[in-house]
Amino acid sequence: MLIIQHAPYVVPSEQEQKYEELKKLVEMNGVCDFQVLKRGLVNIFGKKRPISTKEADDMIIKIDRSIPFSPSVFVGEGWSIWRGHETGDGLVDDLVEVGTWSSNLFEFNPDKLKFKSYLGNRHKITGEERLRALVCSGEQGLDFKICQAMYEEPGQKTLRYLYRKTGVIWMEFVNQVLRSPDGYRYHLYLYRTDEEGDWGCTYLWLDAFRNKDNPIVVLDK
Repeated sequence: MLIIQHAPYVVPSEQEQKYEELKKLVEMNGVCDFQVLKRGLVNIFGKKRPISTKEADDMIIKIDRSIPFSPSVFVGEGWSIWRGHETGDGLVDDLVEVGTWSSNLFEFNPDKLKFKSYLGNRHKITGEERLRALVCSGEQGLDFKICQAMYEEPGQKTLRYLYRKTGVIWMEFVNQVLRSPDGYRYHLYLYRTDEEGDWGCTYLWLDAFRNKDNPIVVLDK
């Protein structure tokens, strides 16, 4: 079951001075997005180490496709996969708007993951706009079963590996669209919750804005 975590990011007391310095820097540059601030905190406080060849070789993640992804179980009662065109009600398969090639993946190497914003020359973009930009690019995001597998993996070792390797603290899964009980469109995303390395999973409305710190995750084919 999806655990929705809305607790604020807590800065350790001994690091308050650096936090205040970063906060002032963010404010001076006119940036108010929480994820930007959190990214800065990770850069200040995060301790990264080199990735060994053996560790990289052991990072192939398996996807159990024998049990399909269930929004009502993973997210909550009344949630489903959006069916049909974005302008419809999400209940009728009149058009498949995003390919489902990733649903045929039973394993993958996380070293092949890329994190892309599709902003162009803009500072922010809605989820709907970015989804259309993704389709035009010819690339495709990953499906929700992969999101679930990474989130529920024992020890979340793949997510911890990706943070150590790339510094990523957010990744959005866009190969499918969730339909909320009241008929709105959402994507799932994973995010790093604290300096202990734990990751949370929740959803974001497609009409909400994303910026460079809220990338889509895509896989090199």
